[in-house]
Amino acid sequence: MSDLVVEEFNPSEVNEIYNLIRETFDEFVGKDYSLQGQNTFYDFIEPEKIVSRFQDGNLILVGKIDHEIVGMIEVRDNNHICLFFVGKDYQGQSIGKRLLQSAVESVKGKTTSLEANASPYSEKIYFALGFKKVGELEERDGIKFVPMKMVL
Repeated sequence: MSDLVVEEFNPSEVNEIYNLIRETFDEFVGKDYSLQGQNTFYDFIEPEKIVSRFQDGNLILVGKIDHEIVGMIEVRDNNHICLFFVGKDYQGQSIGKRLLQSAVESVKGKTTSLEANASPYSEKIYFALGFKKVGELEERDGIKFVPMKMVL
């Protein structure tokens, strides 16, 4: 496998990012959500909303192998991961770890911790990446999540 390159999101790639998020969510995360939760999530990842959040200052990084986007992470307010996905065929290859490390480097000095609302599917992944559970399973607008935090 070629080397992973982590770089800042380019709005011209928004449809590729949307497809990666949607396919990964549908296979691994969405099946645990109600129809309301799925629709809430789909609304959040609309391509124009991703671009708008980026233009408003959210950090969005993409991981690429041979110019193909294989993973992404979005951080709001320098301290909250609001999207974090690695494509099915690339999971278990430390791509998420590299994306997270790059995000941490980008927000260092601007925050002392990173928070995430981990889906039930991703809770173990966040734990393996150094996050601790800071609350119990919650549901908001049909989205199920466990509040988690990593001290930097």
